[in-house]
Amino acid sequence: VWDYASITKRFQFWRMFSACLLSAVNFNFLLSLYYRFQYTYNLETGKFYGRSADLLYFLLFSAVLINLFNVWTQMAVLW
Repeated sequence: VWDYASITKRFQFWRMFSACLLSAVNFNFLLSLYYRFQYTYNLETGKFYGRSADLLYFLLFSAVLINLFNVWTQMAVLW
């Protein structure tokens, strides 16, 4: 799924995000999903209260940095 050549040369950007969806649904996945929801909720009601666009920019910027780190180190950080 994660193929750098397909992403850069064929512009298949969906490959960056679909790799996260291929894991099995187990307790670890559900717990991780819960913590992501809780962390995002706390950010939305705390630091980014009333600034939804800033929160979206922050989340997208973080995702891009994680993907760039994955390409640079050739390891999957999110697994």
